[in-house]
Amino acid sequence: MITTKAVATTPIVKHDQRPTLLVVDDTPDNLNLIAGLFMHDYQVRVAQDGHKALAICTSDTPPDLLLLDVMMPNMDGFELVRHLRGHPRASRIPIIFITAMTDPASRRQGLELGAVNFVTKPIDPELLQLRVNNQLRHVERHKQLQTDYNGLLALAHLRDDIEQFARDDLKAPLVSILGLVRALLEDGNLLRGQQGVLRLLEQNSSQLLNLLTVSGELCETDVEHFQLQPMQAQIVPMLRRLVEIARLSFKGKDVPLALQDDAADTRLTDREDGLRHFSQLDELLQHCGDAAAIGSRVSIAV
Repeated sequence: MITTKAVATTPIVKHDQRPTLLVVDDTPDNLNLIAGLFMHDYQVRVAQDGHKALAICTSDTPPDLLLLDVMMPNMDGFELVRHLRGHPRASRIPIIFITAMTDPASRRQGLELGAVNFVTKPIDPELLQLRVNNQLRHVERHKQLQTDYNGLLALAHLRDDIEQFARDDLKAPLVSILGLVRALLEDGNLLRGQQGVLRLLEQNSSQLLNLLTVSGELCETDVEHFQLQPMQAQIVPMLRRLVEIARLSFKGKDVPLALQDDAADTRLTDREDGLRHFSQLDELLQHCGDAAAIGSRVSIAV
């Protein structure tokens, strides 16, 4: 017998991602008029005095934009702004003053306190909407820039963690491997073929250890003062070493690997170092070995 049981599900709460406006005015009619202009496009909060507005602006969820009357009892708009500018959560809230004051001294005082705009009462609804929309677009761009910046910081920290892992957690085992290989090479009871394999393992491990060391040095370099210098890399000796190493992995697929280096000692001039050339060529050879069909032939001509 199969029975079913209803499982209670928790409804998914969708948070309102719209920007938040705080309208501050001691006159209820003005509050209703201004809030009604924006309630369909933004989250709108209201306050009838400076003390309530101060509490909202310094809370954990401050508004994105403040529409503020100047002439209010107990705490006027200018005094409220002075308090906001001294608080870490509220110091950067953009402010548009909505006031009946038209004298230049009042406007100058508001601008000195950091207001982004003035709107004169009685308000022109269309003009106020344009100014609010423009300012909130600027706010959203600033938020996006901050998000991008935080993402870059996170990537930088991740890169540092990876580099630290490469330098510290990988180098110690490599040093142990090198020590073991060299101890085995000092043993005179090895066959000639075994010695050859250990020599190649020693060279490869040493090369990887050098790459990790260089990588760590590059990460610690001040990139603002780092200048790349062209260097010459001897490609033929480098290829000979790589071919010796690669032949071991090619043997399992019966794929001959030939190097034609009849030319003189060829040099490359590039904005890289020899270690990086070695790494890139080694990766290229490994790809050739993986892609080559059984019985085919891989040839390198210089």
